[in-house]
Amino acid sequence: DLVVAYLFDAPSDKKKWRKWESAITKICKSMRRVDLKEVKGGEVKEGDSVYRSSKRGALLKEVKTQPGWELIETENYFIVTSCDDRDFVREVERRLEAIRDIYERLYPLKDAERVRIKMAKRVAEAKAEKEKEGGEDDDSKDRTSTGGPTPLELSRCSVVRVCKSRGQYGEYGGPPGSAGYWNYRDEELVIYDDKAGGGRSDSWATLNHEAFHQYIFYLYGNISPHSWYNEGHGDYFSGYEYKHKRFILKPFDWRERTIQQAIRDEKHVPLKDLVRFTQGEYYGNNKYSVGGGQNYAQGWSFVYFLRTGKKGSSRWNKDWDDILDVYFTTLASTGELDEAVDQAFAGVDWTELEEAWKKYTL
Repeated sequence: DLVVAYLFDAPSDKKKWRKWESAITKICKSMRRVDLKEVKGGEVKEGDSVYRSSKRGALLKEVKTQPGWELIETENYFIVTSCDDRDFVREVERRLEAIRDIYERLYPLKDAERVRIKMAKRVAEAKAEKEKEGGEDDDSKDRTSTGGPTPLELSRCSVVRVCKSRGQYGEYGGPPGSAGYWNYRDEELVIYDDKAGGGRSDSWATLNHEAFHQYIFYLYGNISPHSWYNEGHGDYFSGYEYKHKRFILKPFDWRERTIQQAIRDEKHVPLKDLVRFTQGEYYGNNKYSVGGGQNYAQGWSFVYFLRTGKKGSSRWNKDWDDILDVYFTTLASTGELDEAVDQAFAGVDWTELEEAWKKYTL
């Protein structure tokens, strides 16, 4: 009951078509039906894309070789887990899908496609320029190339590994002192139940943060914003509290008191410098001798201000409305970090912005 159609793109001119028709006919006649020797059950579901069914099959094959692990599937995630606390795992399922709805509101899928078109155009222009100069452009790591599963398909097959213990989490590369991390090389978000350590609130905050990095990775490809934007947004989503089966935005308690104290002590980094910090500087290697914890707190508070200050700050300037959008789209279309900052903060009075941010944060 299967109909297979072969589609070819060829000149429509009658004389040219006759030449193409002969070659196309030979190609079609060379096709042969191949009988499958084995069909593995449970790997294909109605409505699957080819990529989703193959991803499921690969994960099922993996868990079959690892006693104690199982595969659980939601609309947008494959959860590979060894955790025997079913309530915790079910909570992970619910929270993942609910926080993804929040990501999609601020980073709509249609906007992601628009940004990726700009990225692809930029990559193509750079490659053409390179070839013109006689060089070769290595785009092997570029995620904007055509062919294969779409970014949306990739995103809707995101893998989350839920480990049964801190020890097992460490075996999968979990950094000491963390409750979860996004492993972009293996394309897995890895967490564990931190109930006995920092508490499950740490697990949930980390899940919201790292799942954002995972979402952006698939929808936008190899885009690496400044840390204030990237980590600041991760912590922004960590502030969402899950109550009555929905998320409500709150200030992130991990960061709030830290940055408030830094402002009172006048030890915060000037915003005009923070927005240009490299990753190393953001982690603590900078001229202000400020540790990474404080920079994370300041990055969170600045993103929180730019996301919520329009409604909550009496000092809000409408010229700040589009800072975050301009920064992100400029970075995507140019690939230039400094240009993204230049465009986003063009004409901004840094003194006015910093004073409004400090008052709002305190």
